[in-house]
Amino acid sequence: MKLTINHHHITFPDEFIVVDEQNHKLYGIESKLWWGHQIVMKNIHDEEIGRIDDGITNIMPVFKIIINDEDAGYVKRVLSLKQKRYDIHFQGWMIRGLMEEDHFDIVDRHGKLLAHYDCINGRHVFDILQPKYHQQILLFVIAVKAIQELE
Repeated sequence: MKLTINHHHITFPDEFIVVDEQNHKLYGIESKLWWGHQIVMKNIHDEEIGRIDDGITNIMPVFKIIINDEDAGYVKRVLSLKQKRYDIHFQGWMIRGLMEEDHFDIVDRHGKLLAHYDCINGRHVFDILQPKYHQQILLFVIAVKAIQELE
């Protein structure tokens, strides 16, 4: 399953869509300033699938991933003087590869490949190998990209 976000950087406020291989709209993404930054993912029926919130209480950016009104995890920037560092807690998943260069894999806690992410000329491509997790994978990568855009 391949999903795409065409030529888009995450900014606040903004709106963009996620399309499938046949270019059909699957999800709408809306980013807004709301007591901090908030990103909401909705299906084609305008029903919320999940959201990403950072609030305004943190010194370093922290994006909480919320699914079905429950905290599912977070992506956090960690203070480091030498290089950019992140703390990622989401379903035991890890990023393997070159996160800063927009080319990485998402693997589960056992090392099983869930998806591959690439950004080429502003086109975000999600090659999802485990389709049952596609919504969570989208929210996870959007949270990672959003925290990078804030820097």
